[in-house]
Amino acid sequence: MKILVRLPIQQYFAREILLGIRQFLIAFPRFGFEEVLEHHPDRPQSTEGATAVLGVLGSSSLQKRLRSRFPYGVNTTSGRLSKDFPNVIADDLAIGGAAARALLENGHERFAAMGSADLGFCARRIEGFRQTLEQSGHPLPACFLLSRNSRPSGMAEMQKWIGHLPEGTAVFRANDFLARHGILAARRAGLRVPGDRYFLGVDGDRLENESSPVPIASVIPDFFGIGFQAVESIVMQMRAGASVEAPPDCLLPPLRVDIKLSADRHFPAADPAERARRFVSEHLTDDLRVPALAHNLGLSERSLYRRFDKWFATTPPDYVRAQRVAEAKRLLETTTLPISLVAEKVGLNEKHFGSLFRRVCGQSPLACRRAANAK
Repeated sequence: MKILVRLPIQQYFAREILLGIRQFLIAFPRFGFEEVLEHHPDRPQSTEGATAVLGVLGSSSLQKRLRSRFPYGVNTTSGRLSKDFPNVIADDLAIGGAAARALLENGHERFAAMGSADLGFCARRIEGFRQTLEQSGHPLPACFLLSRNSRPSGMAEMQKWIGHLPEGTAVFRANDFLARHGILAARRAGLRVPGDRYFLGVDGDRLENESSPVPIASVIPDFFGIGFQAVESIVMQMRAGASVEAPPDCLLPPLRVDIKLSADRHFPAADPAERARRFVSEHLTDDLRVPALAHNLGLSERSLYRRFDKWFATTPPDYVRAQRVAEAKRLLETTTLPISLVAEKVGLNEKHFGSLFRRVCGQSPLACRRAANAK
């Protein structure tokens, strides 16, 4: 049974959703699903043999065409909600609320929000941000919405708007792309980030983070869970039958908020060793090679080596490998995840995972799991 998966796979969120889909297929092989990946949803390909569709379902007219072709389906993007299929998406109000709470916990007292007037998810995330601030006694005094039609003049307006905010304002942006552009606009206005302004985005997008002048603080949606539950929704639809009303929409709360340099009011007051330890433990699946790690910790590569030798008595690469293996060991002992997925979840190449694990732990991953199960 084939499922057509329509995802712009070049984008970070789409790759995470795809991992969730594949985990369901691995965990429940009895359903006999086979994934057919469509890399460019804007250019539909042959759907022969597929009985269900999930992913980015496109415009309302395209969704109606898909509905006539597929009895079962799920929309996984909050950018354009579906009326023809159930939606399994990130809870945008909860994302905005998590952003507000994280900034409050970090000690921020002045707030603003920026978004795109053309994107529904931006409005919902900013509304969640506003509601949570108001409930905490901090009304949102400033909100800037940029329309697609206002560019490029709108970018100059945004720079001017950022420049007129009170010093120390924390600005919430609805995704990391927008957060990076906000940081660039603040820098062009001669403002320090962090310091004069702070920025918090959404998505945990690695490419945007690496392209930014400073590491971007971000709310992390549960994209993996969206992929997993999307397939689960299709199973529910198939069991109920196409004539029965589709299951209700599913809104997944965010996983966490990563407070990085762009929104950290306490930088560099926080203990630097603890900052490094926490960053590595929370980003094991990310690029933790020396250049990326140095960038995210606000250090030169030379300083990074000196600091790790002082803090942990080892080199950055050796420290990262040790933390990845330790987390892999925990997952092997406490979960039933396939070994290939354990390797993926700690940022290790499956091909070299076994030999590295054996070298560090003195036994193979399978032997480690069997020993834990025997206790």
